[in-house]
Amino acid sequence: MVVLTVTCAAAGGAPAHAAPPATAGLAGVATPEPPAAPALTGVVRDGAGRPLGNVTVALPALQRQTTTDAEGRFAFRGLPAGTYQVTAFQVGFAVARATATVSERGADVAVALTLRPATVRLETV
Repeated sequence: MVVLTVTCAAAGGAPAHAAPPATAGLAGVATPEPPAAPALTGVVRDGAGRPLGNVTVALPALQRQTTTDAEGRFAFRGLPAGTYQVTAFQVGFAVARATATVSERGADVAVALTLRPATVRLETV
C-alpha cells in the first residue's frame, strides 16, 4: 500500500490545508483507505453493577492484554477475524470469562464482564 501525503504552502510561506491520506489506485487515482477491522470493546463491572477500573483484560490466544479505565471500559483494536476467549481478573475477585467473535468487517463487538468477590487465601512461608 502506498500512502500519499500532500503538503502545500500558501503565498507567504504559510502552510495550506493538506489533503487527507489516500491510497494510490489504478492509474494514480486516489482511493479511500479500506475500513478498519471491528474492535473488541467492553466494560467490566462488579456484582452491584459498578464499573471497575484497573482490571486486567486479556486475550490469551493472542497474548494481548489491556487495563480498564476508571469507567471499566476496555478495547482491543486491529484484531484478526476469529473467536476469542476474553478474561478479566483483579486481586480479590474471581476470574470472569466471555467468548466473542470478531468478523473481518462490520460493527464493533461488545462484551460485558462481571467480577464477583473471591476469598483469597495466603499461605505462610
